Amino acid sequence: MLVNSFAHTISTKPVDRYTRPEFTENGPLAIDSGRHPILESIHNDFIPNNIFLSEASNMVIVMGPNMSGKSTYLQQICLIVILAQIGCYVPARFASLRVVDRIFTWMGTGDSLECNSSTFMTEMRETSFVMQNVSPRSLIVTDELGRATSSADGFAITWSCCEHLVSLKAYLLHT
Repeated sequence: MLVNSFAHTISTKPVDRYTRPEFTENGPLAIDSGRHPILESIHNDFIPNNIFLSEASNMVIVMGPNMSGKSTYLQQICLIVILAQIGCYVPARFASLRVVDRIFTWMGTGDSLECNSSTFMTEMRETSFVMQNVSPRSLIVTDELGRATSSADGFAITWSCCEHLVSLKAYLLHT
């Protein structure tokens, strides 16, 4: 079903609006005028976005008010990376990236009744999993990491996680 959705979305777009991504061994993640492959088919006025991550600058903090499109932007980047890695053309003017070995996302964690875990415990388990499995070739996307606890504790958790991930040279997008 998901593959059919991607195939339909891509087949209904003019070919000139999609580009063949370039892959480099240790190059940056560079996307010029990237678009969300699903939302642009729904909204004709979708505004393209850029991203640049490299070994020297491997973290981007995305900031803005509620409902400003931060999560959509993060999802768009993940989708472009996934499409590129499975051999598809991507919705962008230009895309160059290295092959990533894993994509980790923290987006909207909730409590888990079946595991008898609070939202905070679930978030910490997910954080532990990422920290144990991340590599320098990973892409990590966090959407409000640490929101399941107090502001001060959430900030401390976020800071230490980001510091560790940046030191590994993994690519990190964070709201």
